[in-house]
Amino acid sequence: MWPLTAKNQLRCISSGVTPDKPIELDAEGKPAENAGSIQLNLTWTPGYGGGVEQTFSVFYGKEGNPESVISTEVECNLNRLCSLTIENLEPETTYEFYVRPKNIAGFGQTSQTLKYKTPGNYWYLIF
Repeated sequence: MWPLTAKNQLRCISSGVTPDKPIELDAEGKPAENAGSIQLNLTWTPGYGGGVEQTFSVFYGKEGNPESVISTEVECNLNRLCSLTIENLEPETTYEFYVRPKNIAGFGQTSQTLKYKTPGNYWYLIF
């Protein structure tokens, strides 16, 4: 593949640049509507990817249990905060999350690993 670079006053686009690692990986969990599980919203900011479309592989699993790791693919708009909703997690359990970007030039650097302990599954009935 031959790299292609296009520039104007607003942006530089280069097809030969693999993406920088995603940053600002964050998670927020809450009890899911189906009792006994947790729903989590994972967000991150894409790194520079040459100005071309990126896809993201999101990996997550229980801390210290490589057999539990699951991956899923996510697409998001350029230069926007990306997010993924993950369901059916266990309450009061520590999970590890990381994100790996890819564009037409190949895979980029993996984000730092985020460890997150899900909240308890507390439901309150208010009269």
